[in-house]
Amino acid sequence: MCESENNAYGGENNDSDPLDLNGQPSRGITKKASVFKRQSNSGQIVVEYNERGIPCGAEAIDMDQTIGMLARQVIPIVYNDWRKVPQIYKEELWKYIQLMV
Repeated sequence: MCESENNAYGGENNDSDPLDLNGQPSRGITKKASVFKRQSNSGQIVVEYNERGIPCGAEAIDMDQTIGMLARQVIPIVYNDWRKVPQIYKEELWKYIQLMV
């Protein structure tokens, strides 16, 4: 069980972030290189769950952000409701997630 419920989302700053139309730094693409690097160096990342089965802790945040990043890469932006996403896209996303496990 997790000692604390850590639900804060942290961003990764990068000096080479792209600029928006006004010349201001924009968010850019999330790559989660730290997660993939950590996973390749030490094997699987262990995610803790609380008594209700909800992932918690820093690893849970990394897992959530990584799955979100994959979803943004695999599923076209035209779908604003998960229930309307065709099954083929969901299956492709699931294959990527299974490769991470």
